[in-house]
Amino acid sequence: MIKLISLDIDGTLLDGQGKLSKNNLEAIQTASRRGIHIIINSGRPLVAMVNLLETLMLIEPVITLTGSLILEKTSHAGWRELKSFPISQSVFAPIFPVVQANQLSTFFLTRNHDYVHHARTNAIYIQWFEDLMKRNDFTGYENLGVSPLSDYIHLELPVYKLMFCSDLPEEIHTAYQELASLHLPGLLVESSSDETVEIHDDGAGKKQAIEFLCRRMGIQRDEVMALGDHESDFSLIEWAGVGAIMGNAQTTLKSIAPLVAPSNDRDGVAEMINAYAL
Repeated sequence: MIKLISLDIDGTLLDGQGKLSKNNLEAIQTASRRGIHIIINSGRPLVAMVNLLETLMLIEPVITLTGSLILEKTSHAGWRELKSFPISQSVFAPIFPVVQANQLSTFFLTRNHDYVHHARTNAIYIQWFEDLMKRNDFTGYENLGVSPLSDYIHLELPVYKLMFCSDLPEEIHTAYQELASLHLPGLLVESSSDETVEIHDDGAGKKQAIEFLCRRMGIQRDEVMALGDHESDFSLIEWAGVGAIMGNAQTTLKSIAPLVAPSNDRDGVAEMINAYAL
């Protein structure tokens, strides 16, 4: 019997237009009413998840920043940290030259405040960037202006994830290869889309975060369902009792996944919940 469902957001729970379908919403709320824990498990920061959590009417822990920060809602409408994996800022120095050479925007993702530094500031690029943020419900970040990126090697706040963005897929691909070749100790480099590259602590991850919550809740591996669409979801999908990659995922992932769900544009989340959890 499924007792916990882990759901990625972009490319999984939301459709290709970034919308939550009525069928997905109803399936999630039905599962929640039956006592199944619905855990939103995303690379997004909390600020880009709050509106969705309110729509879903969930009062559960949330996994943010690809497992780097796990939070729990408190009775006074705040959030309490359950587990976190901050990045050592000593690694910023070798990273920044790669980012600057590929003209990427840099996000410093902290618990309550997010900061962005743009390598390019022309109007076309900024419009693309703002559209990207809107698609991901990402607001409230602070623009660091045009100061050199090296000015931010030491920040006062703990940074849980670095995210780099570009409107040019070839820049993202090159940056991913160059950052991975640095072999940064204790860090994992992931290309989460054609538009972004992420760096986080290698002790963090979506699978590790769900394992932590399962231990806390007394839930066994075979009582977990996990749905996602990307490489960062795959180890969790393989680990879960019922794990499925979305039909809109890359062909290489679908060819080796335990199950393939209908795509995010065909209510794949609702189909899987109805078939395996209800």
